[in-house]
Amino acid sequence: MIECIKNINIKNLFGSKNINWDLKDINVLVGKNGAGKSTILNILREMSHQDGAEHICKASSSKITFSDDSFIEAKEEIIKPSDLDSFLHIIEENMSEKLDKTQLEKIKSLRSILSLKNPDKKPRSITAKLGGVKFHKGKTLHKQSDIKTQYVSTINMNANSINEIKGSDGVTKTILDMEIQKEILIFNGKKNDERYASVASRLSRSINSFFKEGGKSIEIKDKISIKKSKSSKISLQNLSSGERQVIFIFLKVANSFLDGSIILMDEPEISLHLSWQEKLISEIRYVNPESQIIIVTHSPAIVMNGWMDKFTDISDIEVKD
Repeated sequence: MIECIKNINIKNLFGSKNINWDLKDINVLVGKNGAGKSTILNILREMSHQDGAEHICKASSSKITFSDDSFIEAKEEIIKPSDLDSFLHIIEENMSEKLDKTQLEKIKSLRSILSLKNPDKKPRSITAKLGGVKFHKGKTLHKQSDIKTQYVSTINMNANSINEIKGSDGVTKTILDMEIQKEILIFNGKKNDERYASVASRLSRSINSFFKEGGKSIEIKDKISIKKSKSSKISLQNLSSGERQVIFIFLKVANSFLDGSIILMDEPEISLHLSWQEKLISEIRYVNPESQIIIVTHSPAIVMNGWMDKFTDISDIEVKD
């Protein structure tokens, strides 16, 4: 199984930026807004799962090299006008009865554009936009299931902590609450793993290290049990957004330990108190001492508690011409 990512190389990100990043066991990437930090993280996520290309398409090529020197590479693939014209012709001939008049007119219009002479012999922009991404695995072929990541976006968590859904039982819950329940089910599904009891103990201890200042404690068994003032129980829904985000983050971290995933985190500091930010990496590493961690952040507090050597400014991994 792949243990970690050794290097990521991205060419022509946003059309002009080249990235070459050698990674360690723990990596914290910082930089100005709009510099491409989150895009780099999402390229890692999309390439590991190979089920989307929204961010991969923002570069002409991306290559991830792993610790065993195997790699995955994604390259922009341009569809030739002749190939696209043939494809559209097949659709027009065989699906005309299923397409409405407007759809047929669009196909005919596109075919007429492609049939125009192109004196400079360059692919037309309309063709380039219809290009895709071609994945290539090199040296050692790995099954897709061997390349595992756990992705945590606090930006998404913030929205999910607000958006509510009423279940079939009539109880209103947020999307984040349901995601927490899902992670608990995944975690409890691994009880036969000999490491389960140990990581469960570390998980509860770490979450409680965040909660103790508020006089709360948590126990995770088949479900979450939360106590306040040593006696009265409170529901998950009564916790603050930041407290629920901590629970979700650390369930993800615990599950990544048990399934050998790389941890990808996008701005985990959002909604976390400064003192919580400072201890975040230490507690993640306590719960999960093995997985590679890749974080993008705006907060210097993330690395202040002994992790400065894991800090990388995005300007330092840009390859200058």
